Amino acid sequence: SAGGPVVAGVVVDGAWRGSYACAQGTTGLSLRIAGTGPAALTATFDFYPLPENPTVPRGSFTMTGSVQGGQIRLDGHEWVSRPAGYEMVNLTGTPRAGTPDRVEGSVRGVGGCTGFSVERATPAES
Repeated sequence: SAGGPVVAGVVVDGAWRGSYACAQGTTGLSLRIAGTGPAALTATFDFYPLPENPTVPRGSFTMTGSVQGGQIRLDGHEWVSRPAGYEMVNLTGTPRAGTPDRVEGSVRGVGGCTGFSVERATPAES
């Protein structure tokens, strides 16, 4: 997957899995990021219930964004599957190289959110 933007030594493109926390509680997050360049990122934000919070609905929306100052900024763009009462969120994340790579940061645009953290998914998970 060469050719995508690299931030802090981390290739941005790919599948990421983790969680985020908003008013509904801790929620599973699958983030698939693609990008032809730092100013042209796209992503799909899929959320789903975790065992500790099984009542969360599933949903999905697309995102657009860019790399700015060593951070990834992604903004909600268009719903793919919208549960009642849910709003799209925006992410600002800082990549951290490691095994596996991580991206962690803040959730913007909706009140009551504390943050998100994702790790690069192995190919079997994506």
